[in-house]
This record gives sequence, C-alpha cells and structure tokens, in this order.
Amino acid sequence: MPRDGAIESQAVADHLAILGLAKRVEKVAGEIARGEKRLLGALRTEAEALRDALKEHNAWENRTLLPHLRAQGMLGTRRAAYLEQDHLTQIEIVSRAVDGLETQSVPAETLAREMLELVSQLREDLADEEEMVLDEKIWGRPRSEDEE
Repeated sequence: MPRDGAIESQAVADHLAILGLAKRVEKVAGEIARGEKRLLGALRTEAEALRDALKEHNAWENRTLLPHLRAQGMLGTRRAAYLEQDHLTQIEIVSRAVDGLETQSVPAETLAREMLELVSQLREDLADEEEMVLDEKIWGRPRSEDEE
C-alpha cells in the first residue's frame, strides 16, 4: 500500500474527533466527581457517543490499517497484533463503563472517576497509535515535510 497520506490523514482526523468526544466525557465526569450527580444521564449520552465513534474508528483501522501492517514483516505483524488487542480492550472498557452508567450499579462518583481514567488511557492509546501509523518503517519511506 503506497503512502499517499490518506490513511494517516483519516486516522489522525478520527483520533481528533474521538478526543473531542473524550473531552466532553471528561468535562461531564469531572462535574459529577465534584458532586453534580444530576448529570449522570448526560454522561451516559456522551459515553455512548464516544463508544460508538471508537467502535467505528477501530473497525475502519482493522479493515484498512491492519492488513497493511501485517504485510510489513515481523515488526508490522507485532504492531498489528498489539493494535488489534488494544482495540478489543478499548471497546471492552468503554462498553463496561457505559453499562455501569445505564444500570447505575455503582456510585455516581465512582462512575465519574472510572470515566476520567478511561479518557486518560484513551489519550495515551491514541497517541501510541498515531506514532505507529506515522512510522516511516511501516510505510517504507520517510515522511515528507508536508506530512510532519
């Protein structure tokens, strides 16, 4: 797969959109952690939007990026396996958090703290993914100045 920038651009654009949703989750979760329990419904709505966007993005990466990574030898195969497992873990954690918000099976403050931790972990995961997606070893040539 030639490096035309389209895959990297899409991945980065998706990550920015997901981070925007994560920021909204973080804002509402922070208010709940400070005692605004009435916002649980808003947190659930924001968390569902984050989960759905993450599912869609991960499916796109699985269809588009993973086959290319696997074709790049041992390094690419290891990265594909890592990314695939990371996707499963991300969705599991977000889905479990959304389920907790729907059932309210734990205290609101606990749910809010879990969502804040989830957002923090998601930021790290997306930064790691971008580093991987933009790695010149995967694409077979260095990034041009326009791509940096």
